[in-house]
Amino acid sequence: TKAFLGPRLFGPHSFTGTRTIWGTYEHRWWLVDDIAGWFGLAVAGFFDMGGAWYEDQDPRFGGNFGLGLRLGGIRGTGASFVRLDAGFLFGDGASDGIVIGFGGGFAY
Repeated sequence: TKAFLGPRLFGPHSFTGTRTIWGTYEHRWWLVDDIAGWFGLAVAGFFDMGGAWYEDQDPRFGGNFGLGLRLGGIRGTGASFVRLDAGFLFGDGASDGIVIGFGGGFAY
């Protein structure tokens, strides 16, 4: 069994299986790029879509889109930021209404 990261606003085990596919698009607009010489603040638009399944099952697909805030250090070289996202889910396992997600950064 393989756990799959999947679209950001779904639960941690929404997409599990031995076959996976995932894609993401995010664009950030910096609101303030230097807060006290340590942090930057940005707003981001995002779209994720992915799926997972086992060999003997039909594929399960889903995705999300929305807006988020990014707060990150300006002195580091990695994807070291905190994100707060709000968006809508679609596809298998999607819930109705706006979903809120909080997490760390990930490198693409």
